[in-house]
Amino acid sequence: MRNKCLSGILLFLCLQLVGCSDDEKEIYSLSFEKEYYECSLLRGSYIPIRGGNRDYTVEVADPGVLEVKIDLSSSIGMGNLYLTSKQKGETVITVRDNVTNETVLLNIKVVDAYMGLKNISSHGEPYVLDTYLFLTNNENKDFYVYDTDLNTEKYKGTYAFSVENYKPYLTLSFSKEVNGKSVHKYSLLGSLDNFFAVSKILLGMDWGTSTANVNSVVRSDVMPTVYMVARDLDTDEEVTFVFNASAEMPYNVL
Repeated sequence: MRNKCLSGILLFLCLQLVGCSDDEKEIYSLSFEKEYYECSLLRGSYIPIRGGNRDYTVEVADPGVLEVKIDLSSSIGMGNLYLTSKQKGETVITVRDNVTNETVLLNIKVVDAYMGLKNISSHGEPYVLDTYLFLTNNENKDFYVYDTDLNTEKYKGTYAFSVENYKPYLTLSFSKEVNGKSVHKYSLLGSLDNFFAVSKILLGMDWGTSTANVNSVVRSDVMPTVYMVARDLDTDEEVTFVFNASAEMPYNVL
């Protein structure tokens, strides 16, 4: 009889512990870092979910602008939204947490494709070490030079690629004089072959190189090192840039 009583007490305590464990499961409010995001053409973008319960549904107001998927591949954190842009434009993503029934509206703008190049060689203006050169694939072919933190625009202007006597060149026309001139022309002969392939995809420059194996890489998380080596035709100085697939231009520029 005593053993039966002890067994009953133990069973009761176990049930109470299980009940307490269920009751104490923490519920998180759905939240994001921002209400407005930009993503560019020809690349995927992640939006981290800051607060939530890893059970979501999403809806895109204009599916013609972009596609969104829920990424819960990592056991750490609350998950991510993965955006694949389709065309330039603006739309709204509605995210619903199926645990709390909360919804959040995210305003998304898809901008022109661009190529972010980080200066990894030590030089003076306009290419100080660790600054970024962004070449955009818009009608004007604009370029921007930003500081290391991508907060301050240092220079801007327009660019042009060219092939002369089978040799590749880049011409940057600055909006103001830099080192006594506004037009700087560079030979790109020292650049890696994959630079020409990636720039063809992102910027539309047809160098005559094959992009069959590069297109999928540009959209992936694993990117081979892509170098652009630019030699100034006037000073003979070389500046080496590395393509940074994750570098994002500041918002409201494009």
